[in-house]
Amino acid sequence: MRLYTCLSLLTLAVMSASAQGGLNTGGRPLSLHKEASASDIIYNTPAGTLHSGLYRQSVGFFYGTKRVADGMSGTYVVASDKKTYYIQNIFSQYQCGSWVTGTLTGDTIYVATPQHIDYFEDNGEVVDIYLRNLKYDKLNDTYVVDSVNTKAKFVMSGDTLKQVSDQLLGMTDQKGTYMLYGDYNLMMFPNKDEVVKAPSGLKSERYELLYKDEYGDSQKKLVRLALGNSDVWLGDFSDKYPKAWVKGTMKDKRITFSNGQYLGYTDSHHIYFVTGVTVPVTDHDTGESGETFELSRNIRFDADGDAYKSDNVMFTNWGKQDVNYRECFDQPRLTKFVLTEQTPSNPVIQGYQAYDNDNKYGSLSFTIPSVSNTGVALDPDSLFYNIYTDERLLTFKTTKYGLDRDMTDIPFDFTDGHTFAASASDPLVRIVYFKERVGTYYKRIGVQAIYHGLGKAHKSAIVYNDGTEVAGDDPVTAVTEVVMPAGRPTVSYYDLAGRRVLKPENGVYIKSERLADGVLRQRKIIVR
Repeated sequence: MRLYTCLSLLTLAVMSASAQGGLNTGGRPLSLHKEASASDIIYNTPAGTLHSGLYRQSVGFFYGTKRVADGMSGTYVVASDKKTYYIQNIFSQYQCGSWVTGTLTGDTIYVATPQHIDYFEDNGEVVDIYLRNLKYDKLNDTYVVDSVNTKAKFVMSGDTLKQVSDQLLGMTDQKGTYMLYGDYNLMMFPNKDEVVKAPSGLKSERYELLYKDEYGDSQKKLVRLALGNSDVWLGDFSDKYPKAWVKGTMKDKRITFSNGQYLGYTDSHHIYFVTGVTVPVTDHDTGESGETFELSRNIRFDADGDAYKSDNVMFTNWGKQDVNYRECFDQPRLTKFVLTEQTPSNPVIQGYQAYDNDNKYGSLSFTIPSVSNTGVALDPDSLFYNIYTDERLLTFKTTKYGLDRDMTDIPFDFTDGHTFAASASDPLVRIVYFKERVGTYYKRIGVQAIYHGLGKAHKSAIVYNDGTEVAGDDPVTAVTEVVMPAGRPTVSYYDLAGRRVLKPENGVYIKSERLADGVLRQRKIIVR
């Protein structure tokens, strides 16, 4: 058993109002609260010079648990008077989008406390959240309001906004009771690391990557590997960041990728390729033994016949100072890929909107598994899909859809910015915006995966938005229709920094429920 938590796609800054279940963003309170009591909270971006996309570092507390908060987006505004500063998301582990105010006196920026930053409703009771300067109470092992030093202090050191006060930037309720969230040693600065980019014209080959994910389950996918005399390049390894490449070296049949390679800024975070090792841990409260990950200098792949394998782990990660992974590749093994005939797995429909007469389109979103129906990794360059309205194979016409050519077989990776798109939150989700009158003239819409292996096309079943499947390589004449049972409801939890939590304990969390009909519901909860 592993005792760590993984990261999810959930980023509060881009969640919809319904998903946030009471969080406040964009200047619009979402919980049931009197407007007057929220009037002193700054949700809209203040006027002035905006400094955004900065690299943010601090030591943060999530319900009393200390953690390195690294690689998040830092944002502040300097007003036109050059004296007033506004800092957004003062708490790394509770990002509600609001701003706190500071005043420059001499060379120090003073942030007076308390400042009202947010509120939410818990079982009909409104809970107001404040920033206060807190000091450590050793006797009671907690943080309490520092009634003497009520102002947090920051300075501008070059291009770095840096906290210089010793107190905790603490989250409290109306009475000043510590709510177990807070930060100290907060810094924001421009990230000067350069994004790793593969050389132009790089020639690479397809390799199969076998690995264990964060749950210890075996996974496989196809990646690109370029082996030179000394330089090695690895690409297509990340589903969340499909354009990412990392550079390694080859020496004595050993491939080495160094830790801390910058992949870019996205989802309000600075993303890195980091490497690690597995270490044993014991939960001091329960005595339960498990494993966790720690950063290492690099990851090494040793030759194993025609393959390369490692006993360690690599991640895509928020920041580079601690393990806050987005994707986990444990005990990876690289084997040269050989193209074979395979039948693709059935697509999985993620969402559907019927044709809307006002907008003049509807939408279908879905994923296609990266492995065949027998578990063999598929070459994404050979993977296509068809769209069906009822039993009619749909051809997307140039005159109707503004394409360069009529299209029936759609390459899985194809996007055009209007009809075919990849989800912004999950690049593996494909979205098709159709103009056929599905929901009125047509009853349903479906998708079928097609795999071209060794010159022959193999097809999955057609999976429809109403939960039915039509089997067979000739779907137009197929008569076997299987009504699929309702999907199994799933529940997952995330902390307020977007990390997935396997076993939520005391704290504030986002509860994400996928219902049997595919509807996703998300709300904020308190676990006591």
